[in-house]
Amino acid sequence: MFVTWKPEDGSEDRTYDFDPDDLLTSEAKAIEKAFGGTWEEWLNGLRTGNAKARQILLWHLLRQEHRSLRLDDIPDFRMRQLKVEMSVRELRELLETVSKTKMDDRTREMAVSAIERDIVEAMERETGVMSGEVVEGDRLPKLR
Repeated sequence: MFVTWKPEDGSEDRTYDFDPDDLLTSEAKAIEKAFGGTWEEWLNGLRTGNAKARQILLWHLLRQEHRSLRLDDIPDFRMRQLKVEMSVRELRELLETVSKTKMDDRTREMAVSAIERDIVEAMERETGVMSGEVVEGDRLPKLR
């Protein structure tokens, strides 16, 4: 995931490349405790824009620099200040999950379409190649 934190106090924006698979179990357990749910529920909360999940993500990221930071120390922020974008790899995994999930055809088509659109945007972000710049017959590179 790519996370951008834009503090309202005018300090410099911070960008993080967050890989949930790289967390220590102690960090994951602290996140689960703060969230009040399982690791997967927290990750799903991040993907769906859950405010508490995103607050806890910011807390985790800022704790990498300030180990004693408590969750209560995280400022009340506007949702637009914390941008969370999934990587191409994560979106492809989500697409695979959606294709296997039991749901009606119309819902699946809408979900697949949205995820495919997100994949194109993520490829543009990760490669710097805009889809409109791709010459006919060329493909955007496969990532992760």
